[in-house]
Amino acid sequence: MKCVCSAQWVLTISELCGIFAAVMYFRFSLRHNPAKGKSEAYYRLIESYRNQTDRVCHRTLLNVGFLDDTINIDELNQVRRIICKRYQDIKGGDELFDIHYHNPQKVLDLADQLWNDLVDQNRIDVGQKHGKAPTARQRTHGL
Repeated sequence: MKCVCSAQWVLTISELCGIFAAVMYFRFSLRHNPAKGKSEAYYRLIESYRNQTDRVCHRTLLNVGFLDDTINIDELNQVRRIICKRYQDIKGGDELFDIHYHNPQKVLDLADQLWNDLVDQNRIDVGQKHGKAPTARQRTHGL
């Protein structure tokens, strides 16, 4: 795994009609990976928000864990964008960021897995009518 200069990649979602602003980003810390016997990046999906007193706070939405070496920074950034777009689609609003619609299957699979984990663990408010991410078959056939 390559070392990177920044431990954070930031994506901002904002609703222009209100004061609401949320930021999601991946943060990693070096931890011992017992499966490989060496130190590697352990990822968390973090949300940054302002509390009632307008103070910036952060909370861990999801402990992602160790990722395999096949996911690079650009692909991880795209996973984050897909998750944020799904949340934005539920809450309504215009698309703020470009999403590459021809992503590798591993990017789509990781985005689906993380989204489903967020929904299953009630870490993100998706309302009653929205649920898990569509399966690969549903995406392919437009079901």
